Amino acid sequence: MDKDEKLEKVCRDFSMLNEEQQNYILGILQALVFAKTTGCQPEHPKQKKQSS
Repeated sequence: MDKDEKLEKVCRDFSMLNEEQQNYILGILQALVFAKTTGCQPEHPKQKKQSS
C-alpha cells in the first residue's frame, strides 16, 4: 500500500467516525506530532544540564 492509498483509507475511515471519536483521534495525532517535533530538536548548549 503506497502513501496515497494509506491517506485515502485513513480519510475514508475517519469520516465514518462520529465527532467525538474524530476529536479523540485528532488529539492523539497532535500529541504524537508534538512529541516528534520536540523530541528531535537538538539541545541548545546553554540548555544542557550540568552535572554537579
